[in-house]
Parts: sequence; structure tokens; C-alpha cells
Amino acid sequence: MSDNPHPAFAASKIVVTKLEAAEAHIKTAARLYFEGAHLVPVFTLANAAREVVATIGEKAKIETVHSALASSRGISTKELVSDLSGAAGFLKHADRKAADAMELKEEMVAVALQLACRDFCAIAQDVPIEAQIYDAWILALTIKSQ
Repeated sequence: MSDNPHPAFAASKIVVTKLEAAEAHIKTAARLYFEGAHLVPVFTLANAAREVVATIGEKAKIETVHSALASSRGISTKELVSDLSGAAGFLKHADRKAADAMELKEEMVAVALQLACRDFCAIAQDVPIEAQIYDAWILALTIKSQ
């Protein structure tokens, strides 16, 4: 490495909890979504955060949106998110059907990000403004469409 590394690489390491990583994923995914970025990285970040906060909530015995929705539908949380998990698996595992393609709908991206935001709100003490704004925006869209 050079003697004058790029400022982005000035810190040699960070220490991060899983919840802090999920928060960073949510903040970045929400910003990218509102900027109109490509759906794949938005989905990948949102779904990674969704998986982490759902698991943390489950382990801490905190009711998450995941668990409440699954319970109200009489299904497991695994069944509830099977489409999201399938899409995530497709996007990150090139060793399976590498030449295949999938359709990633914006609705799926929005659901992954909403679940991540809502469950993060249930678990964390401090909720990032990006999650609050995204959650309020989705709620406004839902009310408007009714």
C-alpha cells in the first residue's frame, strides 16, 4: 500500500455488531432506493438487514413484523419470507444455475426494506432517520392507495 492511503482506507479496521451492520445496510439501502439506484444492491442490502434483525428479534423474544405477519396468516416465518430468501439465494450463489435469470420486482425490494426497517424499529433504541423516512413513505403510499 502507498504511504498516503485514500481517506476511505485510513482506518485499518472497525468493530461492528450485527445490529450496527444491519443499521448500516438499512441506511444505505434506503438512500439508494430513494436515489433510484439499481434494485439488486438495494434488495441485497435490505434483505441482509432483514435477516439479521428478524433473527435478533426472534432470539431476544421480541415480536417482530415477521413473526406477527406469519402468525396472523397461520404460517411459519420461513414460509412468509420464502420468496425473499429464494431471490437472495439466487443473487448470491453463482454455483447454482449460473446462466439463469430471475425477475426482481420493485415490490419485493420494497417489502424487504420495509420488513428490515419495521423490525429494526422494534429492536433498536435509536432508529436511523433513513428507516423512519422509508417507513413513513411506505405508510403514506399504503394509506393513499386505500
